[in-house]
Amino acid sequence: MTLIRNGVNQQHSGWAFFLLGKVMDSQKTTTHTTCPYCGVGCGVSVRGGGSQRRPIIDATSDHPANQGRLCSKGSQLSATLEDRPRLLTPMVNHQPVTWDSALDSVTEAIRDCVDNYGPNSVAFYLSGQLLTEDYYVANKLMKGFIGSANVDTNSRLCMSSAVAAYKRAFGSDSVPTCYEDVELTDLLVVVGSNMAWTHPVLYQRIEAARVKRPELKVVVIDPRATATASQADMHLALKPGTDGYLFTGLLTYLHEQGLADDEFIANHTKGFREALKQARYSVVEVAQLCQLPEHQVRDFYERFITENSVVSLYSMGINQSNSGTDKCNAIINAHLASGKIGKPGSGPFSITGQPNAMGGREVGGLANMLAAHMDFSDEHCSRVGAFWEATNMARQPGLKALDMIDAIEQGKIRFIWIMGTNPALSLPDSQRVKKALSQCNTVVVSDCIANTETTALANILLPATTWGEKNGTVTNSERRISRQRPFRTAPGEAKHDWWAICEIAKRLGHQSAFSYSHPSTIFDEHARLTAYDNNGQRDLDLSGLVGLTQQAYDELTPIQWPVNAEHPNGCSRLFTDHQFFTPDRKANFVPVSPKLPELSGENEPLVLNTGRSRDQWHTRTRTGLASKLNSHERWPTIYLNPDDATTLSVTSGQLVILENQRARAFGFAEVDSAQLHGSVFLSMHWHDQVASRSGCNALTDFISDPHSGQPQFKQTRVSCKPATMAWWRIRLSQLPELSDDRDYHWIIPIKNGVVTIEAWQKKRPVMNEGNLEDDNHQRFQTAWVEPEKQKNAYWLDQSVTAIVIESRELNLAELNQLILSYEQSTSPARISGELIASDGHELGRRICTCFETHEADIDAFLADHPSAQMDELTRSLKCGSHCGSCRPELRQRIRASEHKSFADSLAAK
Repeated sequence: MTLIRNGVNQQHSGWAFFLLGKVMDSQKTTTHTTCPYCGVGCGVSVRGGGSQRRPIIDATSDHPANQGRLCSKGSQLSATLEDRPRLLTPMVNHQPVTWDSALDSVTEAIRDCVDNYGPNSVAFYLSGQLLTEDYYVANKLMKGFIGSANVDTNSRLCMSSAVAAYKRAFGSDSVPTCYEDVELTDLLVVVGSNMAWTHPVLYQRIEAARVKRPELKVVVIDPRATATASQADMHLALKPGTDGYLFTGLLTYLHEQGLADDEFIANHTKGFREALKQARYSVVEVAQLCQLPEHQVRDFYERFITENSVVSLYSMGINQSNSGTDKCNAIINAHLASGKIGKPGSGPFSITGQPNAMGGREVGGLANMLAAHMDFSDEHCSRVGAFWEATNMARQPGLKALDMIDAIEQGKIRFIWIMGTNPALSLPDSQRVKKALSQCNTVVVSDCIANTETTALANILLPATTWGEKNGTVTNSERRISRQRPFRTAPGEAKHDWWAICEIAKRLGHQSAFSYSHPSTIFDEHARLTAYDNNGQRDLDLSGLVGLTQQAYDELTPIQWPVNAEHPNGCSRLFTDHQFFTPDRKANFVPVSPKLPELSGENEPLVLNTGRSRDQWHTRTRTGLASKLNSHERWPTIYLNPDDATTLSVTSGQLVILENQRARAFGFAEVDSAQLHGSVFLSMHWHDQVASRSGCNALTDFISDPHSGQPQFKQTRVSCKPATMAWWRIRLSQLPELSDDRDYHWIIPIKNGVVTIEAWQKKRPVMNEGNLEDDNHQRFQTAWVEPEKQKNAYWLDQSVTAIVIESRELNLAELNQLILSYEQSTSPARISGELIASDGHELGRRICTCFETHEADIDAFLADHPSAQMDELTRSLKCGSHCGSCRPELRQRIRASEHKSFADSLAAK
């Protein structure tokens, strides 16, 4: 076939709202579902739906995860329900085709590969955006019937190191803690997570708990002075990548101080002496290696030891490392040595990034796992194969994500089916990934979005349903299964992923194994597999959910596994009996020899850190549609330490280039004392469609953890320098318009329109405003000033349709003012006045997206009210009074104002 590319147990009483998936409210249908973003798993209630373009979406008041809260992203879900960017019909070789034709093409390509090159020439790459039911059938088809374990997921990129560490320590991928533990603990240690931005609703629960329990102390371990770190009782700004030394040193300190829990260690663990032998670092050595004050290291260790309960909550800053698994085990070792596990307020808590990364883990979404938390031992392979009645059961682990790219380059993988993710942008060394995918014989992409970096490389495109249309289950970070329910009609020919997978399976001759009529039947099979031959030796047990009718499935309330005879209402906390899932039921200490990040490129003096921004998600295909979510970080921003900025002659707002031997990335500088000297930060969300050459993963190394296969996203060597452009053009209008001869562009959605920034590197272009230069439009034009600049406003019927600025220099402060004016009014008189009077007064970042409050607004209020605290600020300006995502930043500005007032009073004396 020739193909071309397409460009503690708990009762759930009082949850009447959840007993039915849909209830009648104010004569409108209300659907209770789950947010599609992070791993907190917030409940949302949707009023309206069907063909209604923008239903009303609110937090579900009694959902156990969010308890009536939503973050900035969740609050804007209604604004993202756009059909405009959707993939609406199957495509083969650029051409729209019927579903039957597309499915036949996929089937033929799989069959051809298996017949000529064997099962391992086929691969699936899945996503934490898929529902558990989608994940289940994909793994069943590949591992049980095609005969290969080459099924991996983008969850490999976020929590596979945590999975590997849990399995090494506990014998199973068991998250021992729950959200209640972070509220009950005496000491919360947040490691490698800016959870105020990445898991804001859980962070708000912590903030609320601190108000009720002032004795709850928070330590943040992070190289950056993040929004989370700014609210901590202690911030350890350690050298990037040295967390392993800090926690192995803690194990040594516990032993040397005679404060290890010897009884717990003797009765419930093994391997302590071996782990201690490897953990040989003293406080002095740890301080030197981590570049921390010795007293700060000792203070942290004393806090960990003396508090009765400790939760260590960790995320990507730990996991995304060349030694992420060992770092996770170093944290777990400290909890085992102190006995701070399996009781309220204690335990090592890996917080997941995606809404269903946990669900994918449950059904074998990773290439080195089988369904129902089983692995590739002969016993487990035989058990799963027998349950599935598999015709060609895989018997060994498959290729992990980066290994898949290697195999494609080598011609070993010739077919890959990518579902609900964008690896051409999200994997490290993205140029290499794009080249590999372009060389693969057959690339099938199932997605809801038509134009992504990955769909451009596909031979076959399958239109998929998305949030609001999908029907199934997800599992959040605390093992809580919740329903995602549909509330709107899928547009075009979009189909559920599980349906498409099953149709392919049937065409491959496996009709009886994939004859599901509804996602409830898939969930029932998944639950039965977790119970199959499970005598308490496996953690994942959903036997209490076996046999649900479709109605019972539709009415399923949020519940934490295991759900079985012992825990019929679910179980919030594991290991309360100190029995683990190893053969001898003892937890394993894992010896850890810390190592530093693997950094290539000796001539690049800076270390790039990547991660999330507050209001965006992954590659912006959903959040980018909501104008409010684009206002907190409007353009790619590269954060630099002030000393580095001085050395590089860089100022805030200046266009700069990050560069290494792989690629270069452009962004606008922000000089920020939150950055450590020698480090820079660029968020992960930018891509070429909205920002030319601004993707951070063009720079990141193709390096991974040897145990988990998780990439080292957090440390990459780069250089930084100013970028010089010959000419700039800014256009504020209702629709984006780009010049064909531009060198670079940035597209920023705003309320009622879009901002387009274009740059030419070596020439001044000839400008042509096309349809604006007609007899119907009126134009206001400023005179040319020095440096060369002209501002034009075009209006039609007393409404400004476009503002165009041409200049040799780009003034982002001025642009921010114009954006604010354009969003507030399109009156020609007002806009013309702004063009004349605009002086580039710095508004700063928009801190509160809900009420459009900028840094300048907040600082001006605090200058007039120097003793104001949060309540007065929110009451007066409203900022922070809705979703609450901005409250950590508001506190930062209140604290800065207090420091300034104190300094001014000292100076006055």
